[in-house]
Amino acid sequence: RAATLLAFAGLLLSPVGLWLAHQIPNQPLMLIFAIVLLYVTGRIFVEAYQQSKGIFKEPKAVPCSLDLSIGRLIWTVPCARALIGSGALAGFLSGLLGVGGGFVIVPALKRISDLPMQSIVATSLGVLSLISLGGVAGSGLAGTMNWLVAIPFAFGAITGMMAGRLIAPKISSQWTQLIFAGFSGLVAIGLIMKAL
Repeated sequence: RAATLLAFAGLLLSPVGLWLAHQIPNQPLMLIFAIVLLYVTGRIFVEAYQQSKGIFKEPKAVPCSLDLSIGRLIWTVPCARALIGSGALAGFLSGLLGVGGGFVIVPALKRISDLPMQSIVATSLGVLSLISLGGVAGSGLAGTMNWLVAIPFAFGAITGMMAGRLIAPKISSQWTQLIFAGFSGLVAIGLIMKAL
């Protein structure tokens, strides 16, 4: 249900981001994406470093708490609000920057819930699938989709995702975060170099 709510909010704002993307030149869009990515990367590295040094923040109340007896989130108005806001931001950025939004959803779910990292990743993948389908449909209907690029790229992404799912259970949560942050940082640096 959390993935559905996140995706629904994302699908509503994805077309707005897509429209805005067509109004802004490519170079500023790349810089915006790189800056957002660097911010997320920095936050993840700081959290992973603090965990490695045994520096743990006081656990604070999160809007979306996990009911351990059933393995699902406890639904409250603050939880729904947090999920809708996170999904809307992910959808908007997905349309604007042409990315799935995982770099928004993963940190957002870490901040607003007490889900374990594996559940966060699984929820993020479900949300991204739904939001991406909406983005593909919107771009396809608008005639802006380059299918000769999109289809091989999607095949590669799905293959990589399946390989990652096989490896993920063998890697600790902390290392998963560091790998994600490392790749994100490299992409951000590459985009900045390309844009300048």
